[in-house]
Amino acid sequence: MHYGSFEDAKQKWDARARRVESAKIVVLMTDRDGCTASHKERFFALPYEKKVLFTHLPSMGNDAEVYIPGFESQSCVGDLYGNYEAFYSRPVLDKLAKLLN
Repeated sequence: MHYGSFEDAKQKWDARARRVESAKIVVLMTDRDGCTASHKERFFALPYEKKVLFTHLPSMGNDAEVYIPGFESQSCVGDLYGNYEAFYSRPVLDKLAKLLN
């Protein structure tokens, strides 16, 4: 820990937490790591206005889903950092802009 004590760390955390504007929170999720229909339903039910689920298949009807092309033959979205070309395609960026603005 880079603070002198637990109390110092807690005070810094509390100060940072007070600065969070809940209206500006964006919640992101991918369909990786065993994501099921139940996980998706629970994600869509979260009480946040701005949320995005990156999927490997075209949207199944939820506006918060963002389809990332190139992973259709896989069981989930691949590494979005290592495959940034797919992530930064015009359709993906347009959908993200619509969801987040």
